[in-house]
Amino acid sequence: MNKQDKLLPIQNVFLENIKESKKVVEIHLINGVLLKCKVLNVDNFSLLVDINSKKSLIYKHSIAYIK
Repeated sequence: MNKQDKLLPIQNVFLENIKESKKVVEIHLINGVLLKCKVLNVDNFSLLVDINSKKSLIYKHSIAYIK
């Protein structure tokens, strides 16, 4: 294995850390909506989040930033 095989994309590392911490985060969408939620699961294109005990699917392309 070379050095590049060991590197993980920073987005995956960041989202996995959020998921494992089970903390409430703020997700700001590109349309201006602010979501305070917990990240339950992540894949290549979307996030499954818990907002007030309701599960929602958010596509990554609609996210401006996560705080």
